Amino acid sequence: MVIVITVKTNQGTQLLERTSKAHAPGDPPQYIAWLRSTPEKGKANIELIRLVARYFKTHPSAVRILRGKTSRRKFVLINKTAST
Repeated sequence: MVIVITVKTNQGTQLLERTSKAHAPGDPPQYIAWLRSTPEKGKANIELIRLVARYFKTHPSAVRILRGKTSRRKFVLINKTAST
């Protein structure tokens, strides 16, 4: 499953929330992530992977950033078959 996440870094909380935006059929689900870490040396990406894994109740190794490693908008792949 592929989802799109808009990331907000350096926040006081850590949260992943699905947005209420309507999207066209076939578009991936949209989420907003609030992260505590700063976007330096991949810290925010690591925190995002752990947050997504916890939200979808899977192992962090089952979560991969497909596109957007250096941007706020990320396409994330969640491999449910690798869940624990």
